[in-house]
Amino acid sequence: MNEERIEKEFYQKYPHIFPKPPICGFDVGEGWFPLLTRLCDKITDILNQSQLSKDDKEFCFDQIKEKFGTIRVYPGLVHESLFDAIYKAIDEAEKESAVTCEYCGEPGKIRSGGWIKVRCDACEAERVMLRRKL
Repeated sequence: MNEERIEKEFYQKYPHIFPKPPICGFDVGEGWFPLLTRLCDKITDILNQSQLSKDDKEFCFDQIKEKFGTIRVYPGLVHESLFDAIYKAIDEAEKESAVTCEYCGEPGKIRSGGWIKVRCDACEAERVMLRRKL
């Protein structure tokens, strides 16, 4: 599956953020991978700009998932001096996900119809068409 390949690329590109796969999972659609890349780049910058020791800069994600239509990113332990900056970056990613199709990355909006998901018009039309065939 393409999502699994891209997930592994995150582990390779950001070993300082993914020293191991998130303990509670990594489960978002491919359309959100670009915004997750931007988040990882911001966190990398925050860690690199910090004057903390290497041990205090340790960071990892415990879980990355979709919940109520938007991305949820749960970090593990975060040094208190980095807390505000990292959570601000996470909050920005969550807000961006509310207007980004989880499947293809195009502009989208929150839609219901079973699960609450962010979809663009094309992905929503495809979902409706497939549902009608069932």
